[in-house]
Amino acid sequence: MKRSALVSLSLLSLGLYVFSPGCGTDVGNSGKPITSESSDLAAVTGMQHDEVISSVNDGSDSDASPALSLLGQGHPSQLAEVTATCTPNADGSVLVTTSKTLASETEFGRVSKRKVQKDSLDTKLDMTYSVPSALGALSCNNDRPVLNWAQLGELKADSKLTKSRKRSVSLKADGSILSESELKVSSERSVQYAKVSASLEGLTVRRTSTLNSSLSLQRPGKDELLTRTVKTLDAEPMVLEKTRTRGSGVTRVEIVSGAVASTHNDAKMIVLRYKNLALSLGSSCHPSSGSIEGQVFASSTATEAESTFTVVFDSDGATLIRDDGTEEEVELESCQI
Repeated sequence: MKRSALVSLSLLSLGLYVFSPGCGTDVGNSGKPITSESSDLAAVTGMQHDEVISSVNDGSDSDASPALSLLGQGHPSQLAEVTATCTPNADGSVLVTTSKTLASETEFGRVSKRKVQKDSLDTKLDMTYSVPSALGALSCNNDRPVLNWAQLGELKADSKLTKSRKRSVSLKADGSILSESELKVSSERSVQYAKVSASLEGLTVRRTSTLNSSLSLQRPGKDELLTRTVKTLDAEPMVLEKTRTRGSGVTRVEIVSGAVASTHNDAKMIVLRYKNLALSLGSSCHPSSGSIEGQVFASSTATEAESTFTVVFDSDGATLIRDDGTEEEVELESCQI
């Protein structure tokens, strides 16, 4: 067999993992949870970033089956029920449906005021993979889609996500409840795949994606829901590259570029812009390098930002730094790559 044929066959299995569904997004919290001290700007920024991470992680790879990946390995305090199915469609596309019910418990805070956060989530993701120019390029192997390697550059995916998350925060010492909140998400996303580089040793795939999400957050002490529509900017879709190396699994995940805006009626518009954001591997998707720059506009029609801010990360979580130097914690859900 010729070397080129060997490369194609060897990379086929890698290619399937790169786009097969199985990310354990929304599996816990990376820092301190949302409390009544969180401002609207910090809360909306957190909601936006969570949606970006969730959308670029749709259909990510895993060495395990989708069900095992969604269990959130490395998070022993979580209990999950997961179902996944793959169904061929008459038009040559395949529909992968994943449903997850997850319960998690996390401790945080200083020893003298140790707190316990409990999350319960219900998530459903319908993801339709298609290769419009090639009938028969896709099939199902149990709960995974199978792709003809030669068609990777023409692979597309359209998904619909619904999520509900309930959260309570209590004092560990006496169990008294400090806050309770509920988040609901409805999202539509589209992805175009492309092969960046391939060899016997590894594979890098690029995903160019858009999202359109409706979010509502009921916070403690607030009579009204905090609701926002989060969308990618037309000229700046989210571009993500993921490298998988033979024998080592995923070795690089980077949001190369992209921007999302959140709007709601007459509320201010917040834009987050991403550049070369390298995500940490394993049980956290926190960035290890790159930047997230934010802009605040008076409305969705305004063309000049009235203020700016930056989101930075450390081992304790994320911090929003305004242009006047003031800082505030941004509470983010964690995910597993």
